[in-house]
Amino acid sequence: MQKLEVPAPGQDVVLRLRGSQQQYTVTGRLNSTSIDKASVTLEDGRVLHIPFSAVLSMHVASRPPAPPLHTATASRPALTNIAGILDLLEKRTGRLQPDFLRKVNEALLALEHESGGALSPQVNSLRTTVELMLRRRQTQGVERSWPLRSELERHISNYQGQRPNLTPGSIEARIHAIMQSLAEADETAWTKFAMRYEPQPRIVVKHTVHVTVEAGGEFVLPIRVALDRASVPARQLAVRIDRCRSLSVIGTSPVLDELRPGDTSVIEIRMKDKRRQGARGQLKVTAHLIYQGVVADALETPTQDLAIHIRTPEVHKPIHNPFRDYAGGVPVDDARMFFGRDGLVDEITDLLSEPTSGRCFALYGQKRTGKTSLMEQVKRQLVERGVIVADVSMGTIDRHDLTASFIAEVLDEYRLQVGEKLRADVFENLLTRWPSQSEVQRAPLRSFRLAVRAAKGLLIQSGMDSPKFAIVADEFTYLYEILRRPRVQVSENNQLRDFMRQWKGLLEARLFSALLVGQDTMPNFLRAFPNEFSVMRTSRLDYLTHEETMKLAELPTLHEDGSSRFNGYSLSYVPSYTDGHPFFTQILCDRLIAIANAENRVDFAESDIERAVESLIEGPRALDYHIFDCLLSADNTGVLLDDLRDEFSSPDEDEVSDTSFEVLRRIAVVSGGQNTPVPVDELALSHDQERAYKDLCVRHVVNEKDGRAQIRVLLFAEYLRRNCS
Repeated sequence: MQKLEVPAPGQDVVLRLRGSQQQYTVTGRLNSTSIDKASVTLEDGRVLHIPFSAVLSMHVASRPPAPPLHTATASRPALTNIAGILDLLEKRTGRLQPDFLRKVNEALLALEHESGGALSPQVNSLRTTVELMLRRRQTQGVERSWPLRSELERHISNYQGQRPNLTPGSIEARIHAIMQSLAEADETAWTKFAMRYEPQPRIVVKHTVHVTVEAGGEFVLPIRVALDRASVPARQLAVRIDRCRSLSVIGTSPVLDELRPGDTSVIEIRMKDKRRQGARGQLKVTAHLIYQGVVADALETPTQDLAIHIRTPEVHKPIHNPFRDYAGGVPVDDARMFFGRDGLVDEITDLLSEPTSGRCFALYGQKRTGKTSLMEQVKRQLVERGVIVADVSMGTIDRHDLTASFIAEVLDEYRLQVGEKLRADVFENLLTRWPSQSEVQRAPLRSFRLAVRAAKGLLIQSGMDSPKFAIVADEFTYLYEILRRPRVQVSENNQLRDFMRQWKGLLEARLFSALLVGQDTMPNFLRAFPNEFSVMRTSRLDYLTHEETMKLAELPTLHEDGSSRFNGYSLSYVPSYTDGHPFFTQILCDRLIAIANAENRVDFAESDIERAVESLIEGPRALDYHIFDCLLSADNTGVLLDDLRDEFSSPDEDEVSDTSFEVLRRIAVVSGGQNTPVPVDELALSHDQERAYKDLCVRHVVNEKDGRAQIRVLLFAEYLRRNCS
């Protein structure tokens, strides 16, 4: 091969190029050259980058560049190639299967390569059209396909908008007609494909909507709409009222621009009650939704019935606040304020009431999730069934004389309760056989056995059938905390191990059954003493369900006539901020009632919930940060639940809390105001922070799904984002 002579840049040049079957001539201005290619600007402004391996010769043009973009050296063979492609397209435009589009696309790419990239604008447009159609057909799901479909529509629209002057029968005229046919065929295929993904929004009709009419009979009816299991949003969504007996619609329905998959929103319809003034009661409204989907611009949902309860304004009376004490952390001892967990209460009560004693149940979970409150309900039901119950808190037991102190407190409670069931003379007989404090100190296990057996014998003589004894021990994991505290004294360690041996002996004597309540470290405690806890039924207490949370908020605050104080969908806002955490639900309801009473309000709207939340997060009455301490660690030692390498060592409590706080703060800030789940890898956690993050997930403070993290309690997430960012 002879050496190629390359002219200086800036000159008009003629290049003879090598194709797979023919040779081509290209004329243009030489811009620059590199080791392996040359840059040439053609007359129409396009720039070609031509590899020297395809150049047979290059010389300075003796005349201005010729108008044709490229000219074949023998009878326009390139047009023969494009003509064959057009013949194929004209025959099969209506059957645009991916395999066919792939073959056409490969042929056009080969043609472009043979021409050195010098295709006419019409052929280039055709190639782009086929490539976009192929990419769209090969893309899974309408969400990813939609951008390609939009790009294809814009491309074809731009091409057709040029309206070139075409010679009938020419290559350009044939391409123009084929482009029109391709557009029509792809529209049909896209419609068939996309109809499977049309969003299907719905009206949420699960609960009765409470509304309060104004003086003129008008009221605002909030209608909640939701979009579940969809790939694309519903757009331009509006509510249409089909039937509303005794009511009339005022004006037109607002239009929601977009409802995204997984979201809910509220559309407010202004209506008027045409019944006589002061009428109340339950009414039914039938409605449906209209909206735009992927393909269709006017889709409709089936009609749905929405129950509404209309009431008139009442003369203000201060709302009784049953949440005040419990918002401060007092366990719920009033059965009327205890909601949910009925099945678990019954299960534990039945177990501890069985004729065979020696049963043991361990209940554990996050701090402030209602474990002690549930224990109170179990205790109340056991007493109602005639069980003698000793209620003990391990946090008040003398750590330096653990076993004797525990047994002495249990026996004191047994003595008082048994005395209430015996005649005075029989009880005096029991006291003569009851162990003294010194006897308990010397032989605690023997003293317990003698006392319980004596009490059982006298109760049976007095007519009680199979008397049963039980112990409910709160803060039981406090014993485990003793071992995990730094610099624990040897004597305390020995006291705990002696207590666990005595505890096993007490259970084996089958004199009582027990409910042990503790923190999230309870499983670690059980693993540390497997022999002592060989027979144990366990249950982790999680938050309330959304239904139970709404009952907790609504039922203690009902109007005197039994109707709800929560208007519209305001009741559902409560679990959305607390996710059913009992403690924070009590706090939110307490603040809600305080605001309503301060403003002489008798009902709650969505805006009232929002204002109560705002006052808890910011301002002079904002919550102190320590209120959220229950979410930061499993117990009072700062233990991480996944750290089991050394059962009886613990990191510094403050250090662990600080690390957990930093993880939570980072999630809250990245999540933003909507508490959107964030990819875990975007958090950029250190090794210690990763351990703290796993601990937060194990304890259900943070939810992780599909690699995305979200703080469960929105109130806490927003508090962190506003105050600690």
